[in-house]
Amino acid sequence: MASAPLPDVWAVTGVTWDIESIIDEAEPAQTAVTICVKGGLKSEYERLDAQLGDITQAATNLAGDGPGSEIAARMAELREQMQQYLRSFVFRAVTPRRRWRDLVAKRPVKTPDMDDEAYLDLYHPWVCAIVAASALDPPMKPDQVERLADKLSDGDWQKLANAAWRVNDDSSEIPFSVAASVLSRSSGAKSRQPEPSTNPDHGSLAESPSPDTSTTPTDD
Repeated sequence: MASAPLPDVWAVTGVTWDIESIIDEAEPAQTAVTICVKGGLKSEYERLDAQLGDITQAATNLAGDGPGSEIAARMAELREQMQQYLRSFVFRAVTPRRRWRDLVAKRPVKTPDMDDEAYLDLYHPWVCAIVAASALDPPMKPDQVERLADKLSDGDWQKLANAAWRVNDDSSEIPFSVAASVLSRSSGAKSRQPEPSTNPDHGSLAESPSPDTSTTPTDD
């Protein structure tokens, strides 16, 4: 049995688009990543958190202060300090596409006689070049990316490298946030009561797009 023809998108939306106007509107995809660049603050916070967990069962004194109150106060200070060292990195897809293809084509190839260490010595600068080419704010040169990578944890470095890769490799579909959808519905319900005929099914939410599982250039 023949499948039904797909609906004409123009007939459904009632809008037609001129290709020149689409070209004028088009722009490269962008994404942003935020990391705390002061790793020492986080390590102290985690150490105090573990220490606080060991004394949570201790009794409080007559003033109502627990033995861990000073630790908790210091942890609050550390959180404020970490907020001051949050840095955002904005990445934009490399254009024109041939420039991106040229970058990808430079990916080093591991030969049979090359050990892992030698290969990583070639692979890491290539990843840094990808990050630098995609860095919009702040702009970075490959040598600056390498210097930054040397000061970051492997996890934070991978966040930057993966963001730079994915902004080029992923399609620019409209993102969907379940949390934002829930908040929007909740806000709308408080501000106005929907008509019974238009009231959505509160037992379901729209599904977000499936996450991309493609390989990204990480330094393991």
